[in-house]
Amino acid sequence: MRFRTAAVGLVALIGTAVALPATPAAAAPDPGTQAGHPAAANAGVLGGCVFGVCGTVYNRTSETVSVTMNWGDIQHTIRRLNGHANTEGWGDVDGIYVPTQRKMDVFITAPFGNRWVHWGPGWHKISTDEYAHIDRIYKP
Repeated sequence: MRFRTAAVGLVALIGTAVALPATPAAAAPDPGTQAGHPAAANAGVLGGCVFGVCGTVYNRTSETVSVTMNWGDIQHTIRRLNGHANTEGWGDVDGIYVPTQRKMDVFITAPFGNRWVHWGPGWHKISTDEYAHIDRIYKP
């Protein structure tokens, strides 16, 4: 916790506050590729974090979701996130994929305000200072 407190202080010095996740959960990463994305390769922990603050995803559903570690090269940095797991320790997550014919309800915690988003199919960007809590994946 001391490291996160120091990271928050350093980030605040450069003009950005940090919102910490409300309920961190432990989980082992499950690297892999998403069906329908044949060019995707396994991705290791990548950079992109700022003073130890990384875009993080908490999957509170029972479904596996795909995330990308690099928004500039989505197809080659896809990882699979199991249900009831999170991406803590993976590095900076840049996006979340909503499968075809599905929708996703996500609660975003961020330094300048928390918000609900309701995403349709496709890739959706999250920022380095955001925590995305996937609450529901459903067929409309």
